[in-house]
Amino acid sequence: MKNTTDNVKKVPRFGILDFVIILLVIIAVLGVFFRTNIINMINNTKDLQKYTVSYTIENVRYTTPNFISVEDKVYFASNGEQFGTIINASENMSALDTTLPSENFTTATGEIVEVFYPNNETRVKAMGRLECDGRYSSDGSFLVNGKEHIAMGQYIDVKTEYVTVTIRIDEITVVNA
Repeated sequence: MKNTTDNVKKVPRFGILDFVIILLVIIAVLGVFFRTNIINMINNTKDLQKYTVSYTIENVRYTTPNFISVEDKVYFASNGEQFGTIINASENMSALDTTLPSENFTTATGEIVEVFYPNNETRVKAMGRLECDGRYSSDGSFLVNGKEHIAMGQYIDVKTEYVTVTIRIDEITVVNA
């Protein structure tokens, strides 16, 4: 009888060289992923500073300011990203300063007259400030957290834990350290 080991096929073995080649391919794929994603994240968040954003909420119910407090987190309503944190509106330590809402009209003589809404128990105009991290981009626009563009005069829908309102950006100033 002949030896049967000659008829048996040799099974390829997984060697150390195969392991090294597979490891190098995985490292190359991870390198490409990290280069595109991590570099973008670092570029977006580098050079961030603290800024104060002053805003106005126009013509809201007189009860709305009761639901906005100092230290409340503010988020963009469109994507849920954090915008900033409510800080004192002025020396009175409240989150918002409120006044009666008004509109300017021009009389027949050309004089501009400010007309207030009749009842201070229904609608108010509220002014406040929030602190956020951001930076100015190379084209001069302001980026909240290095991502969201905002500009003075822009209307933005924002939300807190209790309310969603539209604010008008009035001023963006750097916080002095």
